[in-house]
Amino acid sequence: MARKGLPADMIAATLCRLPAKSLLRLRCLSKSWCSEIDSPSFAQLHLQNSTGTASNLSLVLRHSFLSSVDLERLDAAVVKLDHPLEAHTFGTEILGCCNGLLALRNSDEEIAFWNPTTREHRMLPKAEIELPPGDSRWAFVVYGFGYDSVHDDYKLVRLAQFYRDGVSSSEAKVYSFRANAWRGIGDFPYYLRYQRCHGVLVNNALHWVVGRDESRGGRLIVALDLGTQEYRVVEQPDYGERKFHLNVKELGGCLVIVANYHPEWVDLWVMKEYGVKESWTELVTLRQPAKPYTFEFVLPVAHVGDGSKILLVQDNNKLICYDLRSEEVDEVRVEGLSKYFEVTLLAGSLVKLNSGCEGVANAVNLIGAGADENQS
Repeated sequence: MARKGLPADMIAATLCRLPAKSLLRLRCLSKSWCSEIDSPSFAQLHLQNSTGTASNLSLVLRHSFLSSVDLERLDAAVVKLDHPLEAHTFGTEILGCCNGLLALRNSDEEIAFWNPTTREHRMLPKAEIELPPGDSRWAFVVYGFGYDSVHDDYKLVRLAQFYRDGVSSSEAKVYSFRANAWRGIGDFPYYLRYQRCHGVLVNNALHWVVGRDESRGGRLIVALDLGTQEYRVVEQPDYGERKFHLNVKELGGCLVIVANYHPEWVDLWVMKEYGVKESWTELVTLRQPAKPYTFEFVLPVAHVGDGSKILLVQDNNKLICYDLRSEEVDEVRVEGLSKYFEVTLLAGSLVKLNSGCEGVANAVNLIGAGADENQS
């Protein structure tokens, strides 16, 4: 790929700063450029640059359809996304997002991994939920999607919890992208508290809020390590005695606790060093103005600008921006935004879905080794 003496790694370092869609157009310039841009090592380099610089990011908005808008151009109109599970009879649910890929579901029979940038997708095989004997019904079914860096594999986790006559049981299954198959990993030893609150990916693990018993009492955060497929409880900060509603999110690669003391205020705590209880830091306190109260809940989405502001979604019907320095809150108006929506942060990527994920984690020569410099 190098020409006129320019080092290949210098060209790669320049190209990796471009948006993924621009790189797809550059593939047409030559066979060598096409080969390098399509390589897993360059896809990883590009993804590392996007996540490291918080660039090439967009918001995927879910209502009755999916749409998107660039994070750096929130004054632009949203654009409808045509995805592989689009249907008139089912609303599409986003089960998770990782490395520019979305896990989508229209029903238990239709689940797909999809890269909105490259337009590639993979349909997942059907996996029946195995009901216990008798007339049992499941009260909760949640998912979690992430990348297992230990085994270089994308995985989708499904947790199903059943209740009958006060007795509960559970089923946990994991889909492996490499194996293109589901397999059971035993029971889920906790009690899910919230329906449709899917796993939050941080540090190679998926996180859910759970309870200690069938009453779903308590407020534990449990993590499932995607590499070892073992569960662990995440220690929380010392909040004090007052009760609140607990949720977990991800912000800037860190685990975030959303402590909602409705109707008075919401605290955001960030775990700056994963797994270290003492690293929990109170990041934001959002207080309600005088009555009437203006919001039920707020959830963090992304850092914006130079990192001194946080974009949040309020009550799933409004985007707001909180300034960490001035502590001021401004509404963010996006043209074409639905009255009710859910938000997912997506990094545009070149990760492929039609040729496995070889080299996604373990590329040593990031670019240029053995490139054909004689081709134009």
